[in-house]
Amino acid sequence: MRITKAKSKDKKEIYDLWKSYFSDDDGGYTDFFFSYDYDNLESYLIRNESEIISCLQIFYHKLVWRERIYDYAFIVGVLTSRKYRNQGYMKALLDSVLPKIKTSLTLIQGYKTEIYYPFGFSPYFTQKQILIKTIDDNKADKVIEDFNCEIMLELYQEFTKDKNGYRLRDPAYYKRLEYLNENTGDKSIIYYENESALAYALYSNSGKKVEITELIYSDIKSARVLLAYLGKDKRELSLKLMKEDESFKKETLSQEKEYLTLVRFNNHEKDHTHDLQMEMTKRKEGLFFNEID
Repeated sequence: MRITKAKSKDKKEIYDLWKSYFSDDDGGYTDFFFSYDYDNLESYLIRNESEIISCLQIFYHKLVWRERIYDYAFIVGVLTSRKYRNQGYMKALLDSVLPKIKTSLTLIQGYKTEIYYPFGFSPYFTQKQILIKTIDDNKADKVIEDFNCEIMLELYQEFTKDKNGYRLRDPAYYKRLEYLNENTGDKSIIYYENESALAYALYSNSGKKVEITELIYSDIKSARVLLAYLGKDKRELSLKLMKEDESFKKETLSQEKEYLTLVRFNNHEKDHTHDLQMEMTKRKEGLFFNEID
């Protein structure tokens, strides 16, 4: 058994593992990931003489917390080949990889997040998915199907300027997102008023139900215009937002599920990570973290 960084020749085998492991939750993402992201990431694996046993990949991004910028690692693609599960291979891989990460924070998501607690991860960012009732608004005709990287970035920067914590985005983020939407079939809309963009939404449409994965707006009235547009024809609306966000409390019919993002503080003194940990533990309000790489 060897724990190493993946080599270029391992890409196809890791791709096949992803297609098998994430077959119920793919929607075109795996093909996108391996064509657009994989070659620019760190990838670690355990293999024996004949095949890969476990693997994971790591993105590197930046988090803004109370006006200070921190580097963070985001671990994705955590999997073990089915015939080797429950034998301690993923534990061995994480035990080897986590000390190598030199960022202030390491983030991870997963189906069973509790398995990461023994490695020093704790839940910090919680999103909820809610069902909301149909909204009527006579300005919904000013919404257009559009994806504009520059406009959407400006709206995001305005939306997050008063937040305590959020991911730092740049034009490359939205270029990637545009290509991702092309691969998965997800869509975007922008609300314009007097030639000014006031809000955008990312969503997928599965017939009678619209799932809104991101809603960014300059004011709550603009957000409701987008919701009115997406709810036309009496389609059911599902909206993902931060757990603490009560902006749409009156429109909420029920909560469907929650999504956790776990954080591990790597305690590098030069980055004041201990102070960050204390701050993040005390303050849960004013967060926006909607990153599923």
